Amino acid sequence: MPKMRSLLWTIHANAYWTATKLATFTSVSLVCPQCGQHTERMVCALIDCQSVRLFWANMLSFISDQVDPIPDVDAILQFRLLTNLHTRRSTKPVLLALACGLWVVHRARIRRIYTDASPSVHSLTAEWRSMVKGIVTVKRRTAIINGNSARFLPVWRMLAAL
Repeated sequence: MPKMRSLLWTIHANAYWTATKLATFTSVSLVCPQCGQHTERMVCALIDCQSVRLFWANMLSFISDQVDPIPDVDAILQFRLLTNLHTRRSTKPVLLALACGLWVVHRARIRRIYTDASPSVHSLTAEWRSMVKGIVTVKRRTAIINGNSARFLPVWRMLAAL
């Protein structure tokens, strides 16, 4: 999806706007607008912030075979499979789930900045599930139209269960 591709490019190019970057041009506060505790950097804004860390743990436990996976910050931000994830699942659904997770956290951060509304872990998870389910539904319809639904099911079964 173009919006996710753009977000991932921004992250990889180290061009994601955080309070730390804005402070070089303006007199904005360096404090994270989500948790109000740390200096906001890209890692804090998207993964390490207290307000989103539990969301990542919930999302990764859905993808992983482990009981309590620890988010691998570098792997998530570099958008590659997590080495400590221990999953037997296909690569495409796992990467889609990660991309959707990044997008949901990004949107929650933007909403927090402009509306001062703090999202709950439940609302983030519900938004993530809804987004993934919508994408998988469209992929399933396309597979049925193209006549290759037999190849669709084994790859996307995990996310179709949402």
